[in-house]
Amino acid sequence: MMTFKGEKDRFFAVYVAKSFFLITCFWLLPFFVHEYTHNLIFAGIWSFIYFYLLFTSILIIFNVKYEFEKDHLYAQGGTFKRRIPYESIYRIRTTADVYFGDDILLTSGNAIEIFFYKNGREKSLKVSPDDRETFISILGGSCPQADMDVYDISYN
Repeated sequence: MMTFKGEKDRFFAVYVAKSFFLITCFWLLPFFVHEYTHNLIFAGIWSFIYFYLLFTSILIIFNVKYEFEKDHLYAQGGTFKRRIPYESIYRIRTTADVYFGDDILLTSGNAIEIFFYKNGREKSLKVSPDDRETFISILGGSCPQADMDVYDISYN
């Protein structure tokens, strides 16, 4: 079993900072908009929601890992978990599109998109392992049937 952590780069740091700033702005907004929000019950419930979202985001973002198991790739970020059998993977490619996709588990602008079949449907997962070359070579070796469309993308 081989484990890779999620790569973290400047793109990731800026993205996280913007996300936390927006979450905080949306948390504060009701307190400035309406006077009914100026009570302890609303502030307590609203703060619980805010800290839950913040904690969940931190858990997902900073605990990203990808593991090569015997017969599948296991990707985890916080509570998000995906097991992809090697035989279901049909394409592996690098991509600059880090914002849109079926499942996104990124911590970097250097993305690898893995296309696979699940329940007869085409799906994809975007990942960003810390050692891309080794990750791609192990994944390619585990999935010889997959088309490889890999090139260098660097946002650092």
